[in-house]
Amino acid sequence: MTLVGKLSLRSMTYIELTCNTPDMPGMGEVLIALLGDEGFEMFEEFEGGVKAYIQSSAFDDQILKRLASGVFVLDTPIACEAVEVPDRNWNEVWESNFQPVIVGQKLLVRAEYHNPDSSIPFELIVQPRMAFGTGHHATTYQMMEWMLKMDFKGYNVLDMGCGTGILAILASKLGAEKVLAVDIDPNSVENTSVNCLANEVHNVVNLEGTMQIVDGNSYDVVLANINRNIILNDLPLYKKCMKPESVLFTSGYYLDELPMIEEKANEVGLSLVNHSVMDRWCCALFKSDSGKNID
Repeated sequence: MTLVGKLSLRSMTYIELTCNTPDMPGMGEVLIALLGDEGFEMFEEFEGGVKAYIQSSAFDDQILKRLASGVFVLDTPIACEAVEVPDRNWNEVWESNFQPVIVGQKLLVRAEYHNPDSSIPFELIVQPRMAFGTGHHATTYQMMEWMLKMDFKGYNVLDMGCGTGILAILASKLGAEKVLAVDIDPNSVENTSVNCLANEVHNVVNLEGTMQIVDGNSYDVVLANINRNIILNDLPLYKKCMKPESVLFTSGYYLDELPMIEEKANEVGLSLVNHSVMDRWCCALFKSDSGKNID
C-alpha cells in the first residue's frame, strides 16, 4: 500500500472514499489526480483500488454519482463507497506507511526515524505534514532524477509550488548559492521551513504567494512541479525571470499533455531539451536560448 497526498495533522472528522478501479494501466494515478482537484487531501493505493480522504465539511456526495456514471474519469464507471471515519492521527498513519526512497543510488529520501545510509552521497530528511512531496510520486521522483544529473554550484534557483521543500533543499545540497521556494499554501511554506532545519539547509528563503512575488528577479534554474494548468498559465512568467542560459524543470502532468506545454513554451521563447516518463507522468526540461547542458 502506498500513501500519498497532503497530510493533515489536525484532529477532525473525515470521509473515507473507497474506489475499486478497473484493471487499466495508470487508472489509480489518474483517479488520485482528479480527486485531488476535488479537494481530497490524502490517498492510499491498494491492489485494485484507491482510498481517498476529505474533510467531512468539504465532501459533496454528488461525486459518488459522477464516479458511478463514468463521467468523472476516462468514461469509466467507478464503484465507490463513502463512510465517515473518526478522528485519526494522520501523521501516525503516514509514518506507518512511509518507506525511504532511493533515487539512482545517489539520493536517499527518508524520515527522521529511518536509518541513514553512508553509501549514498546525498540525503534528504522529509516530513510532509500537510504538504506534497516525499519522492514517492513519479513527478517528484523524476524531477530529482534530472536534478542529480546537473551541477547546481553557484546557481540562483526558484522552486515554484515547493510543497515540502524537497526540491529546493536538494538544489541547495547540489550546490545552489541561493534558493527561493514559493507556494500558495501557507502550510507548505511552514513545512518547507521545518524540513530546511531538519536538513541543516540555511540558504533557502520560502515565501507564500504566486509568480507575482518573484517579479524582477532572475534565476539560473526554475523548478515547477505543479500541474498542467498552472504551468501553462505561468510559462510566460517563468521565461521572464530566467537568464539567457537558464533551464526550466517541469512536472505534474501526463505525457499526452506535453505537446500543449511544449507549444506554449515555444511561444514564449523556450525549447524542449529532454523529457522522461514514469507511470504516465511526464517530467520535461526546457531551456532559454543556449541553456545548460543536461544529458
